[in-house]
Amino acid sequence: MKPAIFKAYDIRGTVPDELDGRAALAIGRAFARHVQQGPVVVGWDMRASAQELRSAFVNGLAAEGLEVIEIGRVSTPILYFATAATRAGAGAMITASHNPGRYNGFKLCAANAVPIGIESGLAAIRDRALTLADEPAPPTHQRVGERNFKDAYYQSLLELFPARPRLRAVVDAGNGIGGEALLGLFERLPLETTRLYFEPDGSFPNHEADPLKAENLRDLQRAVRERGADLGIAFDGDGDRAVFVDETGEAVPADLMTALFCDVILERKLLGAGPGIPILYDLRSSRIVPETLRARGAEPVRSRVGHAFMKAVMR
Repeated sequence: MKPAIFKAYDIRGTVPDELDGRAALAIGRAFARHVQQGPVVVGWDMRASAQELRSAFVNGLAAEGLEVIEIGRVSTPILYFATAATRAGAGAMITASHNPGRYNGFKLCAANAVPIGIESGLAAIRDRALTLADEPAPPTHQRVGERNFKDAYYQSLLELFPARPRLRAVVDAGNGIGGEALLGLFERLPLETTRLYFEPDGSFPNHEADPLKAENLRDLQRAVRERGADLGIAFDGDGDRAVFVDETGEAVPADLMTALFCDVILERKLLGAGPGIPILYDLRSSRIVPETLRARGAEPVRSRVGHAFMKAVMR
């Protein structure tokens, strides 16, 4: 295990040279000592190394006496939802997000799904894990349960966003977990969907599951134009990032999508939105975002990049 696998707001490395079962065990023990109370909700994606890392990580948590709730193969947003819904002490998603198949890692959060980044505990977890890596593991006292949160997650989204437009959409899951994790949601919406690469495959045989790279959108753009769809959606590997394509097949810049989402949320007073409400946007955005927010009566708040940092400011 190398210190370099501990990034600004997650853990990522190549398997097995940088990250293996022994490292996952040490990270699990270090994480347990950091959060000190359970249960810990654990989910994972479709990568080939997921089961080995899951087993070792969970053993590390249990060895330190924490209860574990496994929620299966899910997207990262479902892991966050389950952590908050169960009022768990912490959560962990085993994933390397948009990285190639040889990578894997962990996204860690505390109670209420508060992200743990390098400035909010991950550095301490790193230092403790590096020390524990050379120690023999204590006996494991298994306190592991299983639960399914997909239906509850879908229902929460349907309640938050009541509009049900009838649209034709092309969705490219990139062989990541997004297609499998959201299939039940798509079936509850009046969408006519063309589904590309919905089969979870951690080797990513068609293209990288990184929609921020233009070359990974070509199949989606082509399908949108050929089928006369209203829009296209491309997900990353763990389903917590999406890029949108318009009806002409052109990718919509992320800051324009932010402005559009904010416009809808504020216009329809969703999520408790109202006059003067502060809304964060990251510093990479163009002026369209704060201008849109001010036009709708909200207070734009500029933030540094990174979900762990932004969520801390939000709270």
